[in-house]
Amino acid sequence: MKKTELEKNLTRTNIIDKALEICDNHLPFMKEGDDRKQIILFTLTDNLDYCEDLIDYYYGNGIDEDFKTNDVYYLNQFRETLAHDLLGLYKKDEYFVPRISNSTD
Repeated sequence: MKKTELEKNLTRTNIIDKALEICDNHLPFMKEGDDRKQIILFTLTDNLDYCEDLIDYYYGNGIDEDFKTNDVYYLNQFRETLAHDLLGLYKKDEYFVPRISNSTD
C-alpha cells in the first residue's frame, strides 16, 4: 500500500505519537492507569516498523472511518488484533508474528 506524503514526512516521534493515539482510542485498558500506557509506549518505541505498519493499516483500511461511524464488528476485530500484536511485541517472543504487518518476507 502506498504511503501518502504526510506519512513519509512523519518523524520518529510523530510516528510513535500517532501509533500511541490509535492505541489510546481503541484499547480501553489504556485509560486504567499510567503504568499500562507506559508499557504500551515502551513497546511502540522499541518497534518503530510496527508503528509504521499500524498507521498504514489503520488509515489504509478505513478503520478511522469505522471508528467515526461506530462499526462495532470491525472495531472489535481491530481491537483484538491490536492487543494481540502489542502483547506479542512486549513479550519479545522470537517466534511471534504480528497480524498487522506490511512485511512481504
